[in-house]
Amino acid sequence: MNHKIVKVIGDSHASVFSGLEIQKIDASYSFDVTAVGGATASGLENPNAVTDSYRIFQLALRENSSDYVVAMLGEVDTGFVIWYRSQRNEISLVESLDKTLTTYQNFLLGIQNKKIMVISAPLPTIRDDQDWGEVANFRKEIVASQRERTDLTLMFNTSMHHFCVQNSIAYLDLDPYVLSEDGLLRAEFYSKNRLDHHYESSVFKDLLLEHFNLV
Repeated sequence: MNHKIVKVIGDSHASVFSGLEIQKIDASYSFDVTAVGGATASGLENPNAVTDSYRIFQLALRENSSDYVVAMLGEVDTGFVIWYRSQRNEISLVESLDKTLTTYQNFLLGIQNKKIMVISAPLPTIRDDQDWGEVANFRKEIVASQRERTDLTLMFNTSMHHFCVQNSIAYLDLDPYVLSEDGLLRAEFYSKNRLDHHYESSVFKDLLLEHFNLV
């Protein structure tokens, strides 16, 4: 059996892969994770971004000889950056979204000689009435409801899915499994810790174990 070391890069949501015991299902996989809290798809063109994620990701890719790369970014963008840039620069939300998509897509196209999988950005977990917690407090600068942020995330993910299909990049679309009938996140994916904006870890891991398949 050919063992696959899979390099995972992403924001803090990608940390779920660090504890993902996928070898219980497929012993041919193991994960090497570089998760940067606050990393954005938008910041991938900016070497001076506060998180320094572009340099960190590039270094991680150079140091890892794996043929496989998993990328999961976009939650910070659809939950804050795209809205903030639209308000600050007085541009349309679509223009701000397109700028982020182009940056993310160019970054992926620049990854040479790797088999890439993109995972859809997580849906928003911060509710409209939530004004506590560090992330919720930080994102109060934007005016957007949870439904509006969810709709934007779905647009982002759909666009990335189309891009990946057109460029022969694998794409794992988790939206059908996490979206409830009311158009927001399904209840079981909200963290039991009300200060935590990530998906409930155990539920998220089960979802990935069920659907992750790097070929």
